[in-house]
Amino acid sequence: MASNGDIFEDLSSKEEKAAIAVGAGLGHDEAAKAGGLSSRQLSRLKNEDRFLRAVRKVKQDLYAESISQLVAAMASATTTLVGIATNEEAPASARVTAARAILDIAVKAYGQHELEDRIELLEATLNVK
Repeated sequence: MASNGDIFEDLSSKEEKAAIAVGAGLGHDEAAKAGGLSSRQLSRLKNEDRFLRAVRKVKQDLYAESISQLVAAMASATTTLVGIATNEEAPASARVTAARAILDIAVKAYGQHELEDRIELLEATLNVK
């Protein structure tokens, strides 16, 4: 049995390795090789819910890690954009581009925040009734 969490407990170690490879985006033959399986074995596994759940979990984990890295880089990116937008020695085109990016991001972020607030209000209202 695998040791990487509950989602893998129904998979052999070979199947787990194949699920990680598939979830990471490797091609069919590469994923089969990574798991030590034949192409035919992997084809069969791809029709099994236990395998598909593991692949989905791998993809979710990779996506969450990517989002975490993007969030960590946001402060630096914001500082860079503000620095360019406010640098009077920077070319006007660079300043306008940076300012436009700041405004676009701010509008999207505000809209997202507003939507989240409205959803929370709806959920609270529905839970009360």
